[in-house]
Amino acid sequence: MKKLFLLLLLCRILPLTAQEAGLKHVLGGQINLVFLKGGYYDGPGQPVQTTNLESKTRVFDFMPYAAWQVSKNALLGFRLGLSLEKEYRSDGNSVDIYEYTRKTKTYEAGIFYRHYLRPAAKFSFFFEPYIGYANTKQKQLTTNGSNSQIYSLKQASVKVSPGIAYHVTERLGLLLRIGELGYSINKQQYDQSDNEKRYDEFLSNFNLTSFAWGLEYRWGGKGE
Repeated sequence: MKKLFLLLLLCRILPLTAQEAGLKHVLGGQINLVFLKGGYYDGPGQPVQTTNLESKTRVFDFMPYAAWQVSKNALLGFRLGLSLEKEYRSDGNSVDIYEYTRKTKTYEAGIFYRHYLRPAAKFSFFFEPYIGYANTKQKQLTTNGSNSQIYSLKQASVKVSPGIAYHVTERLGLLLRIGELGYSINKQQYDQSDNEKRYDEFLSNFNLTSFAWGLEYRWGGKGE
């Protein structure tokens, strides 16, 4: 009877011990694909707009990252980013046919701190402060390419993103980042001119363009 009691007690203790292992170091990446028809948006952090014009927008975002466990509830890491966007609008009903094509490419790098509310649970909410720098190049063509405009944007930003993490296995995890709030300092320059526009702005993005799915591999960490 004593042996049976000890065995049942051990069965209860072992799962709790495994859960207390908590976080691990991670290596992963997040991806965001957006396909809009009849809608567009004016860049990251901006809401999606609808239009009566023929409109198509394609967005591809990829963010590889690595992070290390720094406490029972938190990771500290760095991430890189590549964003490609192509937008096309056309109004075939107007007297003067209007066509607009915009191509945008953004490179980004930064560091982040991810804090989990319940790091040992299968599902856990987290919030992720981030400090980063981005360089954007954009080319705009209008009226069948007769007019063009090129500009560059350099942006230093501080952001906070909420998200949900799911531990599929001990080593494999899924992530969903669902938006961001932040503040940025920007420097914009058109057509390689000497005139630069500097401005600050608050960022708020909680729409289709802000959702990013992630897959990560977990290893090491305190508790092993």
